[in-house]
Amino acid sequence: MSKTITQSAKVDLLEKLRSYCSKQLGVTTERKQEIYIELAEVASLKSFIYWVEIIFACGIATLGLVLGSPAVIIGAMLISPLMGPILSAGLALATGDLVLGLRVIVKLLLSIFLAITFSTTLVAILPFKEMTSEIAARTEPNTLDLFVALFSGFVGTMAICRESKGVMTSIPGVSIAVALMPPLSVVGYGTGLALTFDSSEGLRIASGGGLLFLTNLAAITFAAMLVFLLIKIDVVSVRDHMHEWKDVESTKIRNILSRLHFPMGFRRIGALPGRFLLIFLSVALVLVPLNRSFSKLKIEIEQKRWKNRVRQSINDIWQQQLGKHTTGEKRSYLDQVLAYENEEGFTIQLRALTNKPSNVQEKEQLKKLVAAQLGKPFDKVKIDLIEIPTTDDQFIAREVTKIVETESIYKVESRLKNALESVASRIMLPPHATMLSLRLITTVGESMKLELVYLSERKIDSDGETLLTENVKNLIGTSVAKIDFKHIPVAAEPIVFELSRAELTETAVETVDNIGKILREYTGLKVEITTNIVFREKSELIDKRRLAVSSYLASKWQVAENRIRFITGIDPERSVKMALKLQES
Repeated sequence: MSKTITQSAKVDLLEKLRSYCSKQLGVTTERKQEIYIELAEVASLKSFIYWVEIIFACGIATLGLVLGSPAVIIGAMLISPLMGPILSAGLALATGDLVLGLRVIVKLLLSIFLAITFSTTLVAILPFKEMTSEIAARTEPNTLDLFVALFSGFVGTMAICRESKGVMTSIPGVSIAVALMPPLSVVGYGTGLALTFDSSEGLRIASGGGLLFLTNLAAITFAAMLVFLLIKIDVVSVRDHMHEWKDVESTKIRNILSRLHFPMGFRRIGALPGRFLLIFLSVALVLVPLNRSFSKLKIEIEQKRWKNRVRQSINDIWQQQLGKHTTGEKRSYLDQVLAYENEEGFTIQLRALTNKPSNVQEKEQLKKLVAAQLGKPFDKVKIDLIEIPTTDDQFIAREVTKIVETESIYKVESRLKNALESVASRIMLPPHATMLSLRLITTVGESMKLELVYLSERKIDSDGETLLTENVKNLIGTSVAKIDFKHIPVAAEPIVFELSRAELTETAVETVDNIGKILREYTGLKVEITTNIVFREKSELIDKRRLAVSSYLASKWQVAENRIRFITGIDPERSVKMALKLQES
């Protein structure tokens, strides 16, 4: 008796919860009937606009993935109509509507086939098939993607339950954060790659994209089913209304099913517990490979954290032991720290710039401190140290000092300038930087100073500048009060043309002028100009843009033609990017 009362109390509590959810979402009986009809209409195969949207969304997503453009991919997400049939699948599971379920399954299968086929065809005919970060990001889904899909499914389903107009067109914008079309485009990209270029890599990419889509499909369907059950959309009045609703496709399927005799076992499977088990097993099946990827991701993150801790510890030890001379002056700094562990032990690869290489005792002490800090046995730690001397010639320093002591300021400047040519060839910059010039600058009323100009993707950090300053001063003597470092970046600001125009804009002229000044001043440099292809533009327009830039550089800045190199690329920003590089000898 008490057991029966307990079960009744549970049922009452569940009914109160469902009534509360319906009330909070403002879902009336009439609204439930409207939702049911809207989602039933979504399952129709006759909607011409739906199939057009599938093709267009797939094409935009595929090109966005190939271009590596998040903005283009988001556009494909917004117009993709796939969310509608998936929500219809959740409704079919919540209500046990076999007719709606069969219609949705057919529509989803056709949609998937159409999207993958179109994407595969598009990728197969493209002249380039480079892997982009946007494609790579969708080839290794993990457990987190499942939860993203679940949350998106809940939000999307609740959005259509509210009484508002045009919800079916706005649902992709609400729930498409889970991205339904891009994974299918990744499957098409992988299939196209497998058919035309690399079968193994293509199949790997296709399987990763397919797993992500199945994850989204199962999770959103499950979330939609739960929400529809919570708002009690399967009440008798709604069922009766749907039975009266006349639809050609539903009527045909209903007539076919009425002629079939299903065994009792099938009917039990079609009950609510059976439907729950069906969708739960689908989620569980995709969770297995997702969890494997998640474990791999956790290991990768832990390894990165471990490497960062090791790198910081080694940097601290280096600065304490070998960073400075006993006088407090800068001695060296680490330019690169690589650490990895294998069966043989713990290996650390160090690269340092120094004006005094370490001796055997200092290296042994460094190894002891590192082993102690990391808690590893001394014999299991191996340190590969590469020290790059900033100079190996002290004769110049003695000569310059002698010049400064015995000759007039004008002769000092003359001799210093000659000496700097030899000094410049012996200064070792970090591997990522290349020296362009080392110049002596004299100003009336001020002390002499040097300007060191270098080409690099990034600036030399403050430690590197301090070390280089000390070494250059030691080479040329104390007469130089200051050393200025001038960084010239490898990549210049992009030149942006107006669509279908070849004339240089004011902003473009300013960019070309900046490049021209550098090329005229540093004759050892050349410019590489990547001319990006914009779809629907003619090739003649590309030639005109190239001619406009090269003619301007030649006429105003006297840059020879052999110092300008044009290459072709693809850029979603529709720009021409210039990158400075050293001229090959």
